[in-house]
Amino acid sequence: MTPLPPELAAKELISSSSQTLAPGVTYVQAHFKNLFGDGPERTFFVLLDWKTCGTNVTLAIVRNPERREKPSTLAAQTKALAAVNGTYHSMTDPSQPYFELKVDGKLIPSQLKGGDGTLAFNRGEMPYMGTFKKELLEKYDNVMSGDGVPGLGEPFPDYSDQSPEGKKKRAACRAPRTFAGNDLTNRVTVIGVVDGRQRESIGVNYVEARKLLELWGCDPEALVSLDGGGSSVMVTREGEGHKVRNVPSDGYPLLSRERRVAESLQILRLAP
Repeated sequence: MTPLPPELAAKELISSSSQTLAPGVTYVQAHFKNLFGDGPERTFFVLLDWKTCGTNVTLAIVRNPERREKPSTLAAQTKALAAVNGTYHSMTDPSQPYFELKVDGKLIPSQLKGGDGTLAFNRGEMPYMGTFKKELLEKYDNVMSGDGVPGLGEPFPDYSDQSPEGKKKRAACRAPRTFAGNDLTNRVTVIGVVDGRQRESIGVNYVEARKLLELWGCDPEALVSLDGGGSSVMVTREGEGHKVRNVPSDGYPLLSRERRVAESLQILRLAP
């Protein structure tokens, strides 16, 4: 049985599945027929139960600073349990992050300061997520800043307005998204990807991404949004290799392909 939270399990599903990647690490896929009232959504999540994981699992930021690379290639290099794309960077090589980025204790020069949403962690520990604060750069060895806490302060869309104008207005804000949150018990981290710009999955705006995380029990103040659009990708370990689980929007519908990115957020196993 797919471990969906009750409100999501009550939605009409096209398909769903789950897989245990390691003790305390679960991958969940759910394709909804009409999740928020405007159309289908294809969603992908990795859940980290830190009480079960103990010190056997860690988050990691894995980069190829000189040349952007596919997340699946970066995941293969580390034999990651799972990986998603990282945050915003320039589309040139060598790539430079837009917002503060610190990897294994090293601060990476960025174009801008103070990305609104941040994921910060030390090896083997549950991450901090939420609004960026300068002291995070001193407290944590790894800091990845995004473009904001999903949907903070924005009104929820009016799905009752099914006029062409209403649908067009909502569609303008929807895209593939990558996001993460910590649950209210301070025990579980949820990392999610939603496909978008496709007939099978229309994508989500920031408020809908926030709602999805809240349905997974996440603290509405402990969220972060990473790069989205064609960069959004979910990769998991399969046997001795790795598999791209979602359908990236780059090249869709003729030939969906992974976009090369500057770094990926990965889940690594530290013990057998």
